[in-house]
Amino acid sequence: MISIIPVDDVETLYRRIRHVEGLYVVQADRTVKVSSAAFSDPLFRPSVDRAELFHNDPKKTQRDPSDGVVSIVARDVRSIDTVVQNDKAGKIIQAFDVDIEHVLS
Repeated sequence: MISIIPVDDVETLYRRIRHVEGLYVVQADRTVKVSSAAFSDPLFRPSVDRAELFHNDPKKTQRDPSDGVVSIVARDVRSIDTVVQNDKAGKIIQAFDVDIEHVLS
């Protein structure tokens, strides 16, 4: 039996951004610019951590100290409604629904 564990709209999620050239850049003013490639996943299911399960410590999401960690609120993820796949001519061939699913690992 599969149990579904709900993710509340107000939950904070963490995404690890590997320290790979082009995924993120620290600007001169110390702000960080993150590339959309940092959220890509071949199966269109990018992994995130639930902050509350990591005691709200983003360092626990890092695998290497040079990794970056971004946070986003679940409601903001669910509000994304513009993820589409286009053919070479620019015609939409597939639209994606965005949600958060808790998966036990």
